[in-house]
Amino acid sequence: MATVLIACPHVGELERIADILIAEGHVCMRCRDGQAVREYLKELHPDLVITDVDLPSLDAFDLVRLLEDVSGGRGIPLIVGHATVDAQVSGQARSGFQWMGHATSPDDLVGIVRTRLEMGTQERVSGHVLVVDDDKELRELVARRLQMVGYQTSTALDGEDGLECMQKNPDLVLTDIDMPRLDGFGFLTKLRAEPKYRHVPVIVMTAHAGRGEDAAHGLQLGANDYVRKPFNWEN
Repeated sequence: MATVLIACPHVGELERIADILIAEGHVCMRCRDGQAVREYLKELHPDLVITDVDLPSLDAFDLVRLLEDVSGGRGIPLIVGHATVDAQVSGQARSGFQWMGHATSPDDLVGIVRTRLEMGTQERVSGHVLVVDDDKELRELVARRLQMVGYQTSTALDGEDGLECMQKNPDLVLTDIDMPRLDGFGFLTKLRAEPKYRHVPVIVMTAHAGRGEDAAHGLQLGANDYVRKPFNWEN
């Protein structure tokens, strides 16, 4: 028996899923929107969460991060459903969750829940990436692309913020160069001066990498590699 949090704005679908799982012996808690989910997770941690991809005020990517936060980084298994999910994506793990069809039969739903509970978060790529960039849109885009292949991410808006985020012990750092307060070079210099962060891999992100100077200077300061912006997501 497991405690399952079901989050769905559609009452009929919410009750359909709950009825199926209750018949299997599970305890089901119901939420209609993101705020209700947040309030529930302040008090209790379910064994599994099932959510609609269109849940108001909390999308699936943000929910992954929220479940990691409330569980101390362990993560809570998550299943996401929607009527228009691409069939090629259905059933595959993406960004820490598993897709299911909106019209899943009772037997299929029970099977998915059983498998997801057994798997936990083992299928996720092992790794925590810190993304440091003052461009909010780009910062969030990079973080989400990494989440889509299973990485845990943290973000920072400049080098000063990045140094504070290093307390989360990321496995890899992606940092921009041109940032306010403390730029990428200053951030990298301070990072390499700290023994506990000296060997954390750092990749410099710069729009000037084609010219070579910034990339070369970053490597001299201890960066492990560099990438040029805008990114080629296919490589």
